[in-house]
Amino acid sequence: MTLQIVADENLLCTPLLAALDARVQTMPGRQIDTAAVRDADVLLVRSVTRVDAKLLRGSAVRFVGTATAGTDHINAADLEALGVPFASAPGTNAIAVTEYVLTALAYTGRLVELMTAGGSVGIVGFGHVGKRLAATLLGLGVGVRVWDPWVDVPAAIRGSTLDSVLECTVLSLHAALHDVAPWPSRAMLTAEALRAAPDGQLLINAGRGELATRDALTRVIDRGGALVLDTWPDEPCIDAGLLGMTTIATPHIAGYSYQAKARATDVLVDKLCDHLGLTPPLYNNGEVPSEVMPSSAHGTPAHWVAGLLADQYRIADDDLRLRATATPDVSGAAFDGLRRDYALRRELAGRTTRIDRSNGTLLRPYADALGLELELC
Repeated sequence: MTLQIVADENLLCTPLLAALDARVQTMPGRQIDTAAVRDADVLLVRSVTRVDAKLLRGSAVRFVGTATAGTDHINAADLEALGVPFASAPGTNAIAVTEYVLTALAYTGRLVELMTAGGSVGIVGFGHVGKRLAATLLGLGVGVRVWDPWVDVPAAIRGSTLDSVLECTVLSLHAALHDVAPWPSRAMLTAEALRAAPDGQLLINAGRGELATRDALTRVIDRGGALVLDTWPDEPCIDAGLLGMTTIATPHIAGYSYQAKARATDVLVDKLCDHLGLTPPLYNNGEVPSEVMPSSAHGTPAHWVAGLLADQYRIADDDLRLRATATPDVSGAAFDGLRRDYALRRELAGRTTRIDRSNGTLLRPYADALGLELELC
């Protein structure tokens, strides 16, 4: 029997999904409602669709998947009560988000500073993204301090308290959004929580907008700091005042690499087949090998790394596209439109870069940290 699948239009239709015996109807995630899912066997969403009993009751849905790591938009208790299996895609965007953060650090000049003059990056949340980011930064010679009371963080990088992590010159947020005691993450970052943060701190939020309050963001700016925001307190709407405070502003696309989206879709298809007892389809993934990237090894290794990141992903272009929609606020429709029409970037990890043989020994550890292969010439 042909499956009826309703999917968020921002979900990448991979060869594996296309090979299913299925009819796939795509639509904006915020428009997926009870009428849309009434006759669907499968619902595949991203982060903007609230999935609960109100949405699913009375429908034919037999499987729900979200192509995201976060599940704060999914009412798991409702799905369990309805007997509907559920799957997410943790870890599939970890490389993309890590590279987004590194590129933001390079764009703001902080990466070279951290690699050459010292300092540390505070990471809040030690899930797939937090672990990947920490490992990459350590491989680049950057100090890391992590706060996540819910998981086991290695002693060498574990902050003794949240305050000790918030004292870092750079702070990057990657915690899951939840309200679970005794350490709820919603609004965990307030102006009061940042009381011990240094002047000039760079705050990056590529996790969930509601991790930080508006007062916390304002405090960073008032103390001479800078903001890189990919997620926003009132997303998908952004008011002109907050937009004007940011150094880099992007529309929740930190995880929007081609590879990340393809991984997420394929993970869900595999889990769908497993839950529904289907034989996974045979398919050709059609992945085209990436070309060799030439790179210049002039300057320090830090400048080489920063240059690679800047060449691979022009983060300033995404910033300009978002600002161009402001009138003076950014509407929800404009925000969602940028995400829908986003030209998926390619990840740096897994690619090959060509450098002069004389620099191979010096640069290899940094290439390894980035997941790059070196071709010596």
